[in-house]
Amino acid sequence: MGQTLSEPVCEKHTAFAEDDRLAWGVSEMQGWRLTMEDAHAHELSLGEETAGKKTSFFAVYDGHGGSTVARFAGDTVHSRLAANDAFKKRDFEAALKRAFLETDEDLRANPDFRGDPSGCTAVSAIFTEDLKIICANAGDSRAVMSLGGEAKPLSFDHKPTNKSETSRIVAAGGFVEFGRVNGNLALSRALGDFEFKQSTTLDPEHQIVTADPDITVHEHTSEDEFLVIACDGIWDVLTSQQVIDFVRRSVALGKPLHTIAEDLMDRCLAPDSDWGGVGCDNMTAMIIAIKDGKTTDEWYAWMKERVDSGVGYKTPTEMVDPFSQGQGPRGALSAPLGGGAGRGGPPGSLSMALGAGGDEDDDEDDGEELDLPAIQKALQARMAELAREEGGEVEAEVEMADGDASAAKEGNEELPEAPKTSMSPPTTI
Repeated sequence: MGQTLSEPVCEKHTAFAEDDRLAWGVSEMQGWRLTMEDAHAHELSLGEETAGKKTSFFAVYDGHGGSTVARFAGDTVHSRLAANDAFKKRDFEAALKRAFLETDEDLRANPDFRGDPSGCTAVSAIFTEDLKIICANAGDSRAVMSLGGEAKPLSFDHKPTNKSETSRIVAAGGFVEFGRVNGNLALSRALGDFEFKQSTTLDPEHQIVTADPDITVHEHTSEDEFLVIACDGIWDVLTSQQVIDFVRRSVALGKPLHTIAEDLMDRCLAPDSDWGGVGCDNMTAMIIAIKDGKTTDEWYAWMKERVDSGVGYKTPTEMVDPFSQGQGPRGALSAPLGGGAGRGGPPGSLSMALGAGGDEDDDEDDGEELDLPAIQKALQARMAELAREEGGEVEAEVEMADGDASAAKEGNEELPEAPKTSMSPPTTI
């Protein structure tokens, strides 16, 4: 986690709009960070509408290392998408893939971005005229559907520790250390970050870090309620289900969508900056109501009836306060040792080793168990770092849970000792 302000910037930039199919609200807040690096885009009608076929587009871009790439993406991805031949043919999966990769190439070719170290996540959703959703994701921002009150992920976080991501990183000549790409970047897919896209023999999809998105398709059902798209400033604090619960209960109270987005960010804002990055990030939250032939008022009444009568998932009456005494945000276990997404974070950051940042972080290759060897490595490295900071040495051994690394990691490989020599930490923001 990089430097933070002495007081958070809680001013919010908020918007709301609707048509006959959808209603949406979005809000963004700088929070404890020194600058605002998020961007977003929303188009209720993207491209030319023909024969009543309206296409809507929503996206969130979470920047790291600066705001320039995120801002460029916020202005460019949907324009690239609408101009794409595949989009005009309504091949939205191919169109989204091309829009992400072409935007990345635009960045690389633009002399204004030469030497720019920044990058950004990108998660977007297209709504077709019949309310089918096509979601494209690169990074660890997230899109989550409320399906009868249950959280259904429409995107999956790209973490370097995911087996499929690690395989690509290593094949491209990179490595994963302390849960980060080359010990630096805490996500494995992004726009920008060209220092990780240097191979002249590999195509864009197979670079150490790639902008190639995963695509998911959700066919519309009568249980579709709303979609939440947000950056990890939200998902690092609350689980996907907790976010859906919060929005659902707030809708039942009749709150406007943009107000709910504002309230959600306030709920995820740390009371101070001592949480090691959790609750201290920039935040953007977008909520899209799926009206399905209803007016907005009718949709609110329908939602209230479902929540109050317990139709589908029974949403809790009391909402989680992630920073209340004894509760702690998800990822709080990693907070004292630092963490945070994007570039940087101390080498001993445990946020990746412990899986902080969401309950749907990993791809299907990954299990639910903690990566105990990674935790041991992170603790050893952090102890050494603290010793260097204080001009001394720390001699300590980290015991494996159950006393056996082989129970947690196939192959029982030997773990390295804590480093004894001076080591520069990754770049922080």
